[in-house]
Amino acid sequence: MKNLLLLAAFTYVVGAAVGTRAQEPGGSVTGPVNFDQPRHKIEFSISPFITKGFGSTKWVMEETGYIDTGIIGTVKSELDYPLNSLYGGFELRLGSDPTAFKDWLVKLTVGTNLNHPSNVMKDHDWVNIQGGFHGKISYTESRVRMSSLLESLDGHLTLARNGRSRFGLVGGIQYQHFYQKLYDLVGWQLRDTVERVDSSLYQDRLVGTYRITYLMPNVGLFGRIQSSAATSAELRGAFAVSFVSDEDFHLMRNRIATASGVGFGFMGAVKLRIAPGQRDRGTHPFFELESDFLLVKASPTQTIYWYGNDPIAPGDETGSSVRVSHHITSKQGHITARVGLSF
Repeated sequence: MKNLLLLAAFTYVVGAAVGTRAQEPGGSVTGPVNFDQPRHKIEFSISPFITKGFGSTKWVMEETGYIDTGIIGTVKSELDYPLNSLYGGFELRLGSDPTAFKDWLVKLTVGTNLNHPSNVMKDHDWVNIQGGFHGKISYTESRVRMSSLLESLDGHLTLARNGRSRFGLVGGIQYQHFYQKLYDLVGWQLRDTVERVDSSLYQDRLVGTYRITYLMPNVGLFGRIQSSAATSAELRGAFAVSFVSDEDFHLMRNRIATASGVGFGFMGAVKLRIAPGQRDRGTHPFFELESDFLLVKASPTQTIYWYGNDPIAPGDETGSSVRVSHHITSKQGHITARVGLSF
């Protein structure tokens, strides 16, 4: 969020400064740039991009019931999957000239991660027994190896303008798929609820996997300051309906947990665009710097199935299953640099 505010202030100052006055070829200073003439040219552009990602997806399960014979308590687990990778891809756009009186745009974006998250997956567990112990009983960390596919199909349409300002609708559909492999279990556990025992198990061994998919149709509004034919600053925000599905494969406990459901999301972004050169002479380059934020929340019911015996549970769990509620919260931030050509 701090990145968004800083970039918003920067784009406003730069946009206002660039668009205040223009130079004629001979060097004399004219009044404000006149780019209000309607432009009917249809543009196509292609632009590779590089993105620094931040944030994580948090998975929380909390259930109350019999922990042991005659003992009622609440068990809470929280898993935090990192998303702070470097991403790359390309964007294709088709639309009117950005300086058109009521411009429109349709764009397709495809990307993936270029490296693995630098942060670790964190697994926390708590127990709260009525009239007895309550507190954290274990914490472990695992290295993450991740693959991903990020796609979106978006559009915008200017509905109103006032001087250099444009306002309109944005909307589209966004798809995200993350698959993470988890290695090592490093952390600690409480023994008999009083003694903390450090552990480092399964070094360089696959201990679990996690995959999650989001499909998010969204609609919102944007505002843009078109300070000149070459420079603009844009702020946009949209609400989304989030169709979420996930799968938690716990190899060490011989169980797999799956869930799917519907949640909601919010996405916001601020963008600075610079397109130097003369636009009426065909192909021209452009540069964009963008910062965005995405929040997704969902609480689907999860089904846990034991395909083998759970070594830390009493009895033999093989073949049994249970349905529990769990909560998914994904907070993602991105800073993107994009260089492209318009035709």
